[in-house]
Amino acid sequence: MRLKKEVIILVLLIGLLSGYLLVQKRGQTHYTLPELDQIDETAASKLVVKQGQTDTTVVREEGRWVILPERYPADPALVKEMVDGVGAISLTALASESRNYARYELDDARATDVTLYNGDAPVRRILIGKGASSGRHSFVRLDTDHRVFQVSGVLGNRYRKTVADLRDKSVLSIDEEITEVTLKDGAAKLVLLRHGLPADVQPSGGSAGAKKGGETGEGPPLPKWQTADGLPAREHDIDEIINTVSHLRCDGFVEGKTKEALTAPQYTLTLKGGRSYTLTIFDQDENRFIATSSENDYPFFIADWKAERIMKDLTALTESKAPKSTS
Repeated sequence: MRLKKEVIILVLLIGLLSGYLLVQKRGQTHYTLPELDQIDETAASKLVVKQGQTDTTVVREEGRWVILPERYPADPALVKEMVDGVGAISLTALASESRNYARYELDDARATDVTLYNGDAPVRRILIGKGASSGRHSFVRLDTDHRVFQVSGVLGNRYRKTVADLRDKSVLSIDEEITEVTLKDGAAKLVLLRHGLPADVQPSGGSAGAKKGGETGEGPPLPKWQTADGLPAREHDIDEIINTVSHLRCDGFVEGKTKEALTAPQYTLTLKGGRSYTLTIFDQDENRFIATSSENDYPFFIADWKAERIMKDLTALTESKAPKSTS
């Protein structure tokens, strides 16, 4: 009889323990993740990023993003990446409900606080902590929700950017055919004219089959670039100048100086097509030069190797004699 009681008690204990373990397992794996609507970049008008004591605010004005309070133009690709990171955030798992935020670098001192606005109304706020050990996820909190979630992607570096990082570094952009190049090296000056346009951009009325040379297509082809009095210029060097500045990005901006404060340029490049574009290069600062552009309101730095592609020796750009014509 005693043995029978012990067996019954043992069976009951096993059943209780199994039930307890089943409940615990279900409690760990069964939960509902918040459903978040996707917010398109076009619906966003402001992004505020707070890191410790530093706040960075980017707003959309007249179709472009600017950084407050100076209203510096912001890099549109970087801002889009930041807005999309908040607007299309994808929660993958619940990481913790313990409120032990320091473990995930979600405490006040280390969390990156990101808020997206539509007008003056906040539409999403997330706090970003450290990346997961997998290297493919990050830990976040949603606004006032005390829980910690995992999200796809390593988000931290996307938002931990300074104003200098966020500024638009595109300082000169040319998307048309250049027909005149003027170079000034100190007091020396050289003006070069393009003799002919490629067949696919011939002026109205021109023949698509016209040769780059004489208008009649007879005789040797004339040089692509030449001076007003017919001296040919080195095509490779002139094309290198134009290609270097056509989509020029700077290496950073000069703090505490305006364009107007810069005088006595070393070198000036002016390109003409339908419009006129000017790049002015001033003093060298270690491995970079200070420069200004007609397409940008602020003085900036360009790397010395870029400057060297532009600041050609004028005496080496042209041949000493014009090409001979044939009878």
